[in-house]
Amino acid sequence: MSNASSICVQVDNVQTCLSRLQSVGLTFVAEAGFISMVSLLFLFGLIVRNVVRYYRHALGKWSLIQEPADAFVLSLFVADLTQSLGAFMDVRWIHRGSVEIGKFCTAQGAIQQLGETSVAMATIIIALHTFVAVWLRKGTHNLNIAYGIIAVAWLTVILFVAVAASKNRNYYNPTPLWCWIGGRFTGERIGMEYIWLWMSIVVSILVYVPLFLLTRGYLVVDETHRWKVTWYREARFQEGNDLSTGKKPATPSLALLAYPCAYSLVVLPVSAARWAAFLGHTTPDAATFFSVFLHDMFGAVNVLLLLTTRPNLLLFKDPRNARPDQNGQGHAPGESPSAERPTSQMGMRELRQVYVSRDENARGDACSVSAQSGYGSDLGDDHLGAGRK
Repeated sequence: MSNASSICVQVDNVQTCLSRLQSVGLTFVAEAGFISMVSLLFLFGLIVRNVVRYYRHALGKWSLIQEPADAFVLSLFVADLTQSLGAFMDVRWIHRGSVEIGKFCTAQGAIQQLGETSVAMATIIIALHTFVAVWLRKGTHNLNIAYGIIAVAWLTVILFVAVAASKNRNYYNPTPLWCWIGGRFTGERIGMEYIWLWMSIVVSILVYVPLFLLTRGYLVVDETHRWKVTWYREARFQEGNDLSTGKKPATPSLALLAYPCAYSLVVLPVSAARWAAFLGHTTPDAATFFSVFLHDMFGAVNVLLLLTTRPNLLLFKDPRNARPDQNGQGHAPGESPSAERPTSQMGMRELRQVYVSRDENARGDACSVSAQSGYGSDLGDDHLGAGRK
């Protein structure tokens, strides 16, 4: 620790002298930010690897962002990285032995507000997207709408930070163990951050409970009118659904609920501590550090969730796992090469390989006349888009 702690003078809203216990607690918070930041940087490295791997091995068209879920989760990871950076900046205060107002303090406060609020907004978006995808089953594949939602969310948070900081002097100052929105800006604290954290918890609960009951068969939704719901005391599974086996349905979108559920768990202790402060109660430093430690570990938790629950997001499905056919073209097990994609979506090289393969098969058939006739029919069908889409 720096010798600055021995000459530190405690001044409200300007400088906080850290005790040894507070320095230790702040070290855990900084470590949580560091763990999350390293985990997220490792994940972004894996995403770059995925892009290179698809560039080298994938057949046909591909994109890093294929569905709105990809865009929403990627936006969440960027927000997580911002939040973890704000937590890791506590290293400066640990080294100096005090939290001081200044440019670095302002930078940390802005980064923390930007990260924490954007994480809460991204979590709300993912929860609502999951509900629409699973319950309503429509309107969940439009990437333009997804990009618009993400842009509005980020622009809102950036305006929160920029406008408030420019209008108010010392908007960010020691609070007291790190830099954040000053205590005299209670309205800004609630409207520009707290409300979003609490909304994320409420939305997650409101979304998770009915979807849980739906997947367990206690709720049955009318296929024609999705707002009509029938309740059952005992589980009743819809015919033709995975629920008829008594197991959780293999709905990819449903796995996205892991993110808002995990967020609710890590935000609840922080929310409880802040509510206690609002009510005039003094929160022990140990409880504060523990709750903030959990909150700042959310980035690492999200990385773990992605790698364990949604391996097909962000190109994590290895294109080399596709089974090669006799011409070296990859396709999934159980699929024929011609069913991989419509020829209307293939490049010239792939089209030549498909046509040459069909021509060779036709010439090798015992009934050459029938084979050639069938080849021409297949070719015409492919031009009409008869392949699997």
